[in-house]
Amino acid sequence: MSATEIIKRAASLCVRLWIDGERINMAGSPHSVAELKPELAAHKSRIMAHLRATTNDVTDCVGALIDADGGKYLPWGPYLSPAEVQRMRGELFDKIDELCRCECWSVERRCDTTTRIMRGPLADLLPKISHFSERLATLRAETAVRAAKQARTWSMDGFDDRRNK
Repeated sequence: MSATEIIKRAASLCVRLWIDGERINMAGSPHSVAELKPELAAHKSRIMAHLRATTNDVTDCVGALIDADGGKYLPWGPYLSPAEVQRMRGELFDKIDELCRCECWSVERRCDTTTRIMRGPLADLLPKISHFSERLATLRAETAVRAAKQARTWSMDGFDDRRNK
């Protein structure tokens, strides 16, 4: 099996590969990572050479500039540290979780939505936070209106009993 085929297989299993010194790091589901480990170990040198070659290839990120540290960056986008991205994803997951509970989503719908959020591009993160924030605000407003109507209405129960006395 060639290095390209193994890397494509890793991508199909949603496993991200990157080089850290002389190691190949992986991120993905434990089952997928365990499935790939034997193939990676058997072809480590070829895979590392392929990853190094594609990492240094500027065509995979058209318009990117190269930082003095060697990393690529896009000057027109805001800088987001990994901690900020993690915080924003956490905020988004909290909003989705609250919406799931309030609207009684099925488990499949919740899993599908959170999977799409996790695998989606970072460019979608802020618009999705805004979208789910608006949906929650609307839901909270509707709940408050229902509660206010409920508090304003009174029951006729017992009214006839008091009149007959």
